[in-house]
Amino acid sequence: MTTSRLEAFSDGVIAIIITLLVLEIHLPEAGEALDWGLVIGLLPQVAIFALSFVIIGTYWAAHHIFFSFATRADRWLIWLNLALLFAIALIPLATGLLAGHPRDPVAVDLYAIVLSLANCAGTAVFLYVTRRTGREGGAMAAGHRAGIAAVHMAPVLVYAVAAVIAPVSPPATLVLFAAVPAFFIFGHPLLSPMIERARG
Repeated sequence: MTTSRLEAFSDGVIAIIITLLVLEIHLPEAGEALDWGLVIGLLPQVAIFALSFVIIGTYWAAHHIFFSFATRADRWLIWLNLALLFAIALIPLATGLLAGHPRDPVAVDLYAIVLSLANCAGTAVFLYVTRRTGREGGAMAAGHRAGIAAVHMAPVLVYAVAAVIAPVSPPATLVLFAAVPAFFIFGHPLLSPMIERARG
């Protein structure tokens, strides 16, 4: 199988997942009189929806970068990629629970677990791609692979901290969750140069 077919399938699945997020925003009942108080009351749900939207977008961007190193898709890569898509597909469920119970440590923990699973699966895809199906000329240098994988796994530590402090300060957990995509979106002096050096 070509990588383009696998990427096209992944893009379609992620597009559906990211669209389903909006269904987790619970609107007032039909016939209920609307006022600005009700609208403002939706803002916490919208904020959590926006957070998950950006996080999924970050996974999609990382997926694109990882597959830029691949030239072919074997059966192991197909199944690793499906595992990643499965983890991302759980995000709307975790988002709905967190939006409905933003101060509940169980909802925060579940959200952290789901995001951690997605990071672990994404890292597995990256390591496999760069070791087994990489561009001609040999596998990526071990140092580059290890550095990029470590950065991609770093959010798991952030999610673990968020889960630990959830019973004490639920708002702080949301700040930690939001810090992860911000870190990748705005870039940093380590990851981008590592990726460019890895591309050679």
